[in-house]
Amino acid sequence: MTQNFRKDISRDPNVHIFPVLSMARAARILLIPLIAIVLLAPITICNLIGSLTARLGVIIIATISFVGAMSSLTTARIVELVVAAAT
Repeated sequence: MTQNFRKDISRDPNVHIFPVLSMARAARILLIPLIAIVLLAPITICNLIGSLTARLGVIIIATISFVGAMSSLTTARIVELVVAAAT
């Protein structure tokens, strides 16, 4: 074992607890492409659609989905959600 791991967390030798810093880095690495896809997917879809009404529908659905995800996955205040939706 390396020095970064705490040895006395579990008595079970089959249990491996990763350092918090490594888990935070892994989460950021996984979230960056996901955020890019969520933000760029509506733009790509709107470019493929010719109808103005359909484009507006895509924008509305994407905005509602984004604000819903922000609301359920974070502890953001209402003001922060409104600002996120407006930008």
